[in-house]
Amino acid sequence: MSSTWSLTGFLQCICGPRPGPGTAAGEEARPIAIYHPGDCFGPEGALVQDDALQAQSGTCTLVLLGPVYTVDPERPWAEGIAVVDGRIARVGTEAEVLSLASPGTRVIRGALVLPGFHDAHCHHFSAGLRICREERGELCLIGLDLPAILEQVRLKASTVLETDPIFGTGFDRAEVVASLRKRGISPCAALEEVAPGRTVVLFDSFGRCAWATKSAFAAIPLGPGNHVLFESKGARRSGGFLSASSAGLVDLLIDGTNILMAGLPRKNVHLRPDGVSYEEDDHGNPIGMVFDPWCSQLGGLRPPEPSAFKQDGLLRGLTEVRSYGITAVSDALITEQCAEEYGALFASEAVADGLPRVSLCLRVRAEDWTVTPKHTLQRLADLRAKLDMSAVQTTRAESGETARRPARLVCRMASLEVCGAVAEGRALMLGSYGESKPSSDSKNGVDAQKSLLGGWQPRVLRDAVRQLAGDGWSIHCRVPGEGAPSLALDALEAAEQELAELPSAASIPESLDRRNALTHLHHVESADISRFKRARCSAVLAPHTLHPDFAAGLEESNRAALGEERFRRIAPLRELQSKVLTAFGSDWDVIRDPLLGLSPLAGIEAAVTHRAPGCSSGEVWCPEGRISLEEAVRMYTLDAARTMFLDRFSGSIIEGKCADIVVLESNLWDIPSDKIHTTKVEYTIISGRVVSSAASGVDK
Repeated sequence: MSSTWSLTGFLQCICGPRPGPGTAAGEEARPIAIYHPGDCFGPEGALVQDDALQAQSGTCTLVLLGPVYTVDPERPWAEGIAVVDGRIARVGTEAEVLSLASPGTRVIRGALVLPGFHDAHCHHFSAGLRICREERGELCLIGLDLPAILEQVRLKASTVLETDPIFGTGFDRAEVVASLRKRGISPCAALEEVAPGRTVVLFDSFGRCAWATKSAFAAIPLGPGNHVLFESKGARRSGGFLSASSAGLVDLLIDGTNILMAGLPRKNVHLRPDGVSYEEDDHGNPIGMVFDPWCSQLGGLRPPEPSAFKQDGLLRGLTEVRSYGITAVSDALITEQCAEEYGALFASEAVADGLPRVSLCLRVRAEDWTVTPKHTLQRLADLRAKLDMSAVQTTRAESGETARRPARLVCRMASLEVCGAVAEGRALMLGSYGESKPSSDSKNGVDAQKSLLGGWQPRVLRDAVRQLAGDGWSIHCRVPGEGAPSLALDALEAAEQELAELPSAASIPESLDRRNALTHLHHVESADISRFKRARCSAVLAPHTLHPDFAAGLEESNRAALGEERFRRIAPLRELQSKVLTAFGSDWDVIRDPLLGLSPLAGIEAAVTHRAPGCSSGEVWCPEGRISLEEAVRMYTLDAARTMFLDRFSGSIIEGKCADIVVLESNLWDIPSDKIHTTKVEYTIISGRVVSSAASGVDK
């Protein structure tokens, strides 16, 4: 930890930040705006000013010294911060902040002080559960080839009871599929060889593909709520749901001649010269591996997990998150049951005070909405009333003054999965798969592929968005395909226009403030980018994927499906960031290693360099998409806070905001950009309390 300032750091404090990557020396650095030109969410000032006045009185408990990058355009750099009652009381020179210190004030000097990072799209709950499950005995398949995976399953089958199901996570689907093709054997048959008659369920590294045995599929209960994926002579459609025996379903999965998976026909049967046959779908995936919603159905075969176990998983995930300097995080896709676990964990202020702030995105399934929209709305409203802490007022015992309590848990966002991934053949594209360019008539392209929506037909989607928005929910749409943003923006624009025409639109209360977002925004047409502001919509991207190594993993599955031109336009960061409020979210644990897949510093490096972590030369992924260090930091702090309803409390270092701060061991402006991901987080501070310290090696 640096004990003195460098001359460079001092000059930056006086003169402002140095030019970012891509800005020549002598040129004026790109201005840093606290409100992005594409921001449609409105100002934050009034409450912060009130809180700043309240923060002036009281005892200073913490002073932070070092180059302070505030993400405040009026004062981007400072020398120090003084903290009173968990809030930032003073931002200024070292002398100014030390003037508030008392003999009991803790003083920390760091190489760089930043606002706490905000992860706008994460799956830390499921990641924490995965960690706990692996400790309990589930298989970790990361980095294993097909023979090693099968050997792990065989060994596990030999050590547990025959009635015990076997679960595992993390296999590389592309590698396993290629190996199965060479062997000419179906996935089910491969597992049956090493665990005959056993219930085995394995999930890929993305958690969106399941590989299972016949016994596992046979154990899935049928009836209302199960998505229609299969049909043949032995199964018929009945009211939109599958009506068949479990045995008949398994026969269809393994030996069927007309299998539907998310609307795509599976009819390809390949015959090897030696007469061994196996089936694969239109995109080369052998029958026996399934995608959502069957992943959720198969995951439900786990033995019941008590609430205490789930809360332990949630706590593990949040603890991992805060160790990387993340002071606020959005759980991007959770069920109502998971939301209840948040309520139970955060009910204890002693526990909640040491955890990152959380913004919840509640999953709304097309199946639920189509059947019971009013009931779905009521359930969501009940959860919001129970869990949302973003507007809680508290009274100070010593003074009797009423103050706004800093948000710990925000429950104001609904998540709709508009389509699946490109690699799964479930993304909604404007043109056919394999075309070099999207269809010139984009609307016809969308209409031609309605079967790929996984339940959200355009009319149903519009109805859901309109009613959810009218009930005060912000809508987060998962839109991997370029046709999906167009469809989502259609629905969001229509809803915003309708709501704007209401007589009460001019006086919408804060509780109904809507902050929509498109997530998993891998592909988007330039014409659609201009529509975000009208839809009160931001963009959320995963920066950790913006480098050649990750892109190479997409090539086999995506390049042929998209065509070269569309493939090269994956995640147009620079174009989006210049026109739309754009926030960063890790999507952890898609990349399981948290150092590379969760750490904001790894994401910032990838956004700035578009190279694999640690690479100072070599291939650059879409070089025209790179952004400056200042922009990347803002997208991981204030811009992310805007999408999470937390910007009134955090996201920038301004007097009156909560002291949610991260202290780094190195100044990011003083080190090579390929070393950013190796920088250690020395302190994570939430509401003026040190909750994670690298120096002590323990979380406090």
